Amino acid sequence: MEKIIEFRDKSNQYPRLFQISKLIHPKSEKVIESFQIQICAFKKRNIIPILARGFFINSEDNSIIARGYDKFFNIGETKDTLWENIVKNTIGPFELTLKENGCTIFVSVYEDDLFIISKNNFTKINQKRNLENNNYSKLGKLGEKWLNKYIINKREQFIKFIKENNITLIFELIDNNFEEHVLEYSKEEEGLYLCGINENSVEFKTWPIEKVNKIAEEYNFIPVKYKVYNDLNELKKFVDSCNGYYNDKSIKGWDIRCKKLNGDTFFFKYK
Repeated sequence: MEKIIEFRDKSNQYPRLFQISKLIHPKSEKVIESFQIQICAFKKRNIIPILARGFFINSEDNSIIARGYDKFFNIGETKDTLWENIVKNTIGPFELTLKENGCTIFVSVYEDDLFIISKNNFTKINQKRNLENNNYSKLGKLGEKWLNKYIINKREQFIKFIKENNITLIFELIDNNFEEHVLEYSKEEEGLYLCGINENSVEFKTWPIEKVNKIAEEYNFIPVKYKVYNDLNELKKFVDSCNGYYNDKSIKGWDIRCKKLNGDTFFFKYK
């Protein structure tokens, strides 16, 4: 709660860096707040109270409705991701997940129903307090359409699972009719890839990828490919050997999940 209040203060102090958008939930017509941070601010991590990319708040009580990953960077892009600092400050296991080239969809529960959003796909209240649509509304609806294909006979079970665990599921949606992807996907490869499951907390807490894939299997989502290493040198040797390909297919890269020495969750990329 303190960090949410701190973010509100930051948005008043530095409105260009820290922004709070007010969105209208289409079913309840209640106001939901989306906390957003300009990309350039993420490298100044010591001034950011909440590092999540995708953070949606119930404006009535400051409870978290949905939470994305903390912003993370490529090897060498920041001080934390300099290779020598990764070696010095992180511990395994190191989970490598294949980066899918889709559109990010968040799924959680709000008002006892599924909350499905991509960035800000609800109607927005602008600074003049007028309602305005946005470019992501089609993507949110498409995400809901795809989700319904998977959970058609398990909808109530799915809602109960999310609600009891107070989590957000993070998907990559591949749909060639909606968006032309840089990497090629066949018709058979289209759908929702379950990439991660986060707890709806201010602190970044995410489930192990093995557990995520078990949930994908239970609800017939597409699981992401992953590998686990305990040794960073072996990990580096593997990702270097890929050279932009994995299983004879061009790839976007890898996301690597691990812990810092203090126990905090830490992600970095290899592209």
